[in-house]
Amino acid sequence: MRLRLLSNLDRAMFLPLTDLQSCLAELKNAARDDSPVEGLTHAFYRYPARFSPKLASRAIELFSAPGELVLDPFSGGGTTIVEALARGRRAIGTDINELATFVGTLKTLRLTSSDAEALRRWAASDLPRLRYADNLTHPPTSEASKRNLTAPGFRVIRKLAALALESAPTLHPGPIQTFAQGAVLAVTQWALDGRRVIPSADEYRDRLRTTALGMIRHLANLWDIAAQSGQPASPLLRTADALNLGSLEPFRRGEKADLVVTSPPYPGVHVLYHRWQVQGGRETPAPYWISASRDGKGAAYYTMGARNSHSDDGYFSRLQVRMRAVRDVMKPGAAMIQVVGFSEPKRQLRRYLRLMMASGFIEYRPRGKHRIWRGVPGRKWHAVQRSASPASREVVLVHVAD
Repeated sequence: MRLRLLSNLDRAMFLPLTDLQSCLAELKNAARDDSPVEGLTHAFYRYPARFSPKLASRAIELFSAPGELVLDPFSGGGTTIVEALARGRRAIGTDINELATFVGTLKTLRLTSSDAEALRRWAASDLPRLRYADNLTHPPTSEASKRNLTAPGFRVIRKLAALALESAPTLHPGPIQTFAQGAVLAVTQWALDGRRVIPSADEYRDRLRTTALGMIRHLANLWDIAAQSGQPASPLLRTADALNLGSLEPFRRGEKADLVVTSPPYPGVHVLYHRWQVQGGRETPAPYWISASRDGKGAAYYTMGARNSHSDDGYFSRLQVRMRAVRDVMKPGAAMIQVVGFSEPKRQLRRYLRLMMASGFIEYRPRGKHRIWRGVPGRKWHAVQRSASPASREVVLVHVAD
């Protein structure tokens, strides 16, 4: 078995590394890099609990080759998807959160030259002229646009965001609308989420203009980099439960993933994937209004565990069937690189490893070698079910599909 696994993984690597221990050393260096999340399109939106682009890119380089299929079944902020595209891989990302699907789509958006030019004019000419006194043709009426955003400073930001969305060009509604929503989403998050002082209207408008112009450049650069690796294809991004991976193209046709790079929800750790926090901790669903995404699910839906639960049983039972579904769409011998954190590491890690084995995976860890642990690199934890200290560290696990 060991020889077969080594052979399959050596086949997948295109870097001149001699063995898997060298791969783990490379992963360790990337995992422990504490530089800010930046580069390509990663800074478009601060999705909670996003993980290091350097770790994702190194895993993709080490365990797959150009043209092969990379999967992230818990795609979140789209880090794996962006890095796979930039490195000439085909990519599939799924998440049960429609906001995550929107963010991944935004970060890999392919604009035509006419789209880009129309958006430049919008950013440079239309956005600086927005005024709070302007009339909205279709004022937002949804609960998501108002909840905990009724204070005077919030009302200004909310009105300017709505005006910016209405003013977006309509040349090609699909990609242009997604881009405009994404620019407004990014700047409104900057203005509201966790802020003690709300920016002025002038600061908001200026930030929106510079952000939109920068996003156009970053998207063009991403696709230029992807083109250097071959014929880039737009990633497949779907709002879907990992249980249903087998129904997605190309898995439905029988193709299998060459690599999985992912970070599932953490047991015992509560993260607000679906809300921003304003006014000292109040929650707002504003990102769903801005991105025109569907919401309606509670926090437990996104984390596979209720905030106040004292048992991990539900989390582990739900995750195990999903990991089995992931295994079913992977090639035998394909690697899964995942980042996982725990509220009680000693107990939960053992259970997590048993879960992976029962789902059809074998952990690769050379005898006498420690797993790759690292500090949490600037992740935004809103709350933790139990002790806050252990959840500030996470482990990089390397498994192989049996």
